[in-house]
Amino acid sequence: ALIKEPYGLVYNTDGSLCTTYRDDDIPFQGVKSFAVEEATENLIDIYNYATQISRGNMTIEQTDYKGQKALKVTVTGDDPHTRLGFNTNQTLTPGSVFTGSVYVESYDVKITNTMGKDCNIYFTNSGFGGLDRPWHTWAIMNNRLVTKIENPVGSGLSYSNIKMCIFFFQTGIYYVYNPQLENKPFATSFVDGSRPTGIIAFPF
Repeated sequence: ALIKEPYGLVYNTDGSLCTTYRDDDIPFQGVKSFAVEEATENLIDIYNYATQISRGNMTIEQTDYKGQKALKVTVTGDDPHTRLGFNTNQTLTPGSVFTGSVYVESYDVKITNTMGKDCNIYFTNSGFGGLDRPWHTWAIMNNRLVTKIENPVGSGLSYSNIKMCIFFFQTGIYYVYNPQLENKPFATSFVDGSRPTGIIAFPF
């Protein structure tokens, strides 16, 4: 059974969120559209991070931003090259794939998720050494930076305790929130912890 509540929320009988629905004007007025949320687990926590500074300086303050737990990152100095790495206990083995995403906003810097330009996310080993660039695929959706890493089956390389890092290359103030690491080849909507599988099954 499904339980409908105000604001377009639909819950399973066990209390987990199943879907959302809303009035829509496309393709024509009166249609009800809905989004199905895939079960997933966020493998990182916003307050479990480490930093590395190669040039310039960076300070981090735990704060709230747009109603979310956030980090206020202030980058200063000439030609800065700083990293904020979210710690994990995940191992990147041959054939494995992870997708990292994070929301970053700045009033000082136009963010493009371009390596070496403003700020971007990148996967590193436990010591902040960057993993193979060809393994990465980048995207940006509004202010959400997304990077997928796929370790080729035949690489013969394995990395434990990988980090999902944000590299900062320009001075300014950045607000970082909703970081997420998923053991999936794509990013799902943000979840703090885990989102369980719903009762309804959608066969493919």
